[in-house]
Amino acid sequence: MATSVYFNNYGSHAEQRVIEDLIVESIKIMGFDAFYLPNDNDVARDLLFGEDPTKKFRSAFPLELYLSNSTEYMGEKEFFSKFGLEIKNNVNVILSKRSFSQRVQQNSFTRPREGDLIYIPFLNGTGEIYEIKFTNQTKDFFMLGRKVPYFYELELEKFKYSQEVIETGVDSIDDIVLDSGYTINLNLIPETKVVYTSLEWTSGLFDVNKLVFDATGSGFIDSLDNLSVGDTVEFVISGYSASAVRATVTNIDTVGNNNYVLLLNKTISGVFVVSQITIYPSISNTTTTAGSGSFILRETVYQSLDGTSANSYCYATLQYWNSANSQISITNINGEFATNNYVYGETSGAYRYVTDYDALETSPKNENFDNKFIEDSANQIINTSEINPFGDI
Repeated sequence: MATSVYFNNYGSHAEQRVIEDLIVESIKIMGFDAFYLPNDNDVARDLLFGEDPTKKFRSAFPLELYLSNSTEYMGEKEFFSKFGLEIKNNVNVILSKRSFSQRVQQNSFTRPREGDLIYIPFLNGTGEIYEIKFTNQTKDFFMLGRKVPYFYELELEKFKYSQEVIETGVDSIDDIVLDSGYTINLNLIPETKVVYTSLEWTSGLFDVNKLVFDATGSGFIDSLDNLSVGDTVEFVISGYSASAVRATVTNIDTVGNNNYVLLLNKTISGVFVVSQITIYPSISNTTTTAGSGSFILRETVYQSLDGTSANSYCYATLQYWNSANSQISITNINGEFATNNYVYGETSGAYRYVTDYDALETSPKNENFDNKFIEDSANQIINTSEINPFGDI
């Protein structure tokens, strides 16, 4: 027997929009703000097991969610397994399809995917990251005959960080790498720089794109004699700006006795009196190996034989830069960093000379690594080097 032609319970788009409006408004009123982090490394995804070698989360989309379980965590929680103590705190959240479609780019996927992350700022006091284990698209069970869901119910499990690349630009999310990730500290040679004032010359001028000095101080003359093309100089010129102007030396000429002309890659119209100059020797200057410049947090740092990122043999993400102690902390490490070599900043252009580092000595805030302890304890019992302590085989 056919249904009544006078009542339409499953084909009214107007009623479907009313239901969707109510759901969206309810989530906005009773929900909370969160971030959706899609995995950007889809090229390497293993379609059989649903995993990939290195997950990369480089974007965060703000969304409003509604917490389904409001009393406590779901799932198996704390339990002992053959791997020791495991904590599996699960939560379920509701996400409207309209909000997801409006906030998240739809060119690559049209629904939240399993394996992507959700960051909930208020959980546990400091915020927690959860992994989507299952996206339930039929929770509304095709209400009023709508073919696409009004909302998704996401089944989430507490995310365990295991060296994934997380660079979203949101500090509270990215800090998880610094707090929990494997981190090594590269020790650098302190930056070499020498500051000279107008007492070191009888005449010092900046003319359009060059510095002209009639030097008198012996120390200043020695520095100019050792200056090389590619070195960095920082100078203060009267009448232009109180802050120093930074430039690179492109050519050096000597005119007469102790008269120097430094051609720069910086152009400023006019002639100005130089009151102070700071010289930063570069790699090409064999009198120093310190390097110069300041790194930018969370930029990519690398090492290469020719100083270019295209030919780098190792790279990582810089998480901390202490110029006073000449030390940088790096995570998301690919390859092996070498000592007695330069490390370069891809964005900042800074470069510093690496003296040493201990790959086993790490100090993340939220994780305890036993690498160093195990090695020190084992060294008291057996030789753990690559040489066979029992003789040749």
